[in-house]
Amino acid sequence: MLTRYGKRRRRIGRINPQRLGTLAQHFRLRTPVKSPTAADARAAVLVCLFQADDGHLRVILTKRASTLFSHSGQVSLPGGKREDGDGDDVDTALREAKEEIGLEPSLVNVVTVLEPFMNKQGMPVIPVIGILNAKEAFKPAPNPAEVEAVFDAPLEMFIKDDNRRQELREWNGNKYLIHIFEFEMKNKYTIWGLTASILIRAASIVYEWTPPFEEQNRSYKAAFAEKKIAKTQDLCLFAGEVALPGGKREQGDADDVNTALREAKEEIGLDPSQVNIVTILEPFVNKLGMTVVPVIGLLSNKEAFDPAPNAAEVEAIFYAPLEMFLKDESRRAEEREWMGDKYLLQHFYFEDHGKEYDIWAITAGILIKTASLVYQRQPAFLEQRPKFWSGTAHHTTT
Repeated sequence: MLTRYGKRRRRIGRINPQRLGTLAQHFRLRTPVKSPTAADARAAVLVCLFQADDGHLRVILTKRASTLFSHSGQVSLPGGKREDGDGDDVDTALREAKEEIGLEPSLVNVVTVLEPFMNKQGMPVIPVIGILNAKEAFKPAPNPAEVEAVFDAPLEMFIKDDNRRQELREWNGNKYLIHIFEFEMKNKYTIWGLTASILIRAASIVYEWTPPFEEQNRSYKAAFAEKKIAKTQDLCLFAGEVALPGGKREQGDADDVNTALREAKEEIGLDPSQVNIVTILEPFVNKLGMTVVPVIGLLSNKEAFDPAPNAAEVEAIFYAPLEMFLKDESRRAEEREWMGDKYLLQHFYFEDHGKEYDIWAITAGILIKTASLVYQRQPAFLEQRPKFWSGTAHHTTT
C-alpha cells in the first residue's frame, strides 16, 4: 500500500527481541534537535517505550490528578516545565518522570529528542524518547498530588484509525483537527490534544508509517511560524531579494541565538525581549561556503512589535503564512546545476498590500524545513535540495 506521500508502508505489529536495540540505533541516526542556550520558558515530556510480552511496543502514560489546576483528569505523558537545576530537556523529562511516577532515570535509555511542539500558551514542549531497560524493575509510584493513575498503551494505536475520532476546532480564526483516541485497560482513557499529536509523531517515526488519517495542525503553530521577512534593494549582495532577518556573527555575539536576535533588532527593530526562542535547526551552507543557522522564535506579543526597518538594509517588512511553504499553490521549481550537482530551486510567490514577492533559494529552503517540522508533514512537491546546503559539495584546497 502506498502512503499519500508515495512511499510504501511497512507492516506494523510485533517487535522481535533484537528490535529495541536496532530501534535505539535508528533513533540515534536521526539528527537530534539542539536546544538553545537561552533559558526561556519551556517544558519536556518523556515518551518512555518498552517491549511487552507479546512483542509489541507500549508507551507509559498518566492520568493527571483531578485536583490539579490545569488539565485536571486528562491523560498526559510524564513531564513538566524546565527548572533551574535542569541541564537540558532530557534532564527535565527524566526529573519530572521520577517525581510524577517514580521512574528512576537509570532505568531509561534516552535515544533522541524530537522537534518542539507548541501549546496554546506559546510554550515549546519537547518530547524526549526513551526506552525502558528493564520493565520488571519499574514499580510505578504515582505522586497523588499530580497523578491519579499510571498505565501503558500500545504505541501503534496512534497510527491506526481504530478507536479514533476527530473534531474540527477553531482558534484565533484558524480551523484545525483534534485527534481523540479511546483506550480501555481496566479503566477507560481518552488520549487527545498535544499528547495525541506527540504520540502520532513518535509512532510515525518508530514504525516508519504514515497515519491513515488526515493531520491538520493547530493555529498556534501557524502563528508561531509567521516569520518576519525583510527585503532590501540598496545592498550590493542579494539586492532586492526576500530574506529572513539575520547576518554574520560578530565578536560580541555569544552564540547563534545572540546573532539572530541582534540582527533582527538592527534590521527591523525587533526587541529581543519580545521573542521566545524555541529551538535551533540544522545549519545550511550557502554557495560561498558560509554556515547559516536558522533560529526559531515565537513573537510573544505581535501587537507590541512596531516594525522599524533600517533604511540602509531593509526596504519592506511583511508577514507570510508558514503553511504556504508546504503547499503546491503559487509555487514553481527551477532546475539548476552547480559543481556537477543538479537540484531544484523552489520559488514561492506571495502578494502583500498590492506588492508581489518572490521567496526562493536558501530562504525558501529554510522555511520549507521549518514548516515541515512545525506541521509534522512533508511538502506536497518534490524537494531536490542542492548538496552544498548541507556542506557536502564544498571542497577545501591547499
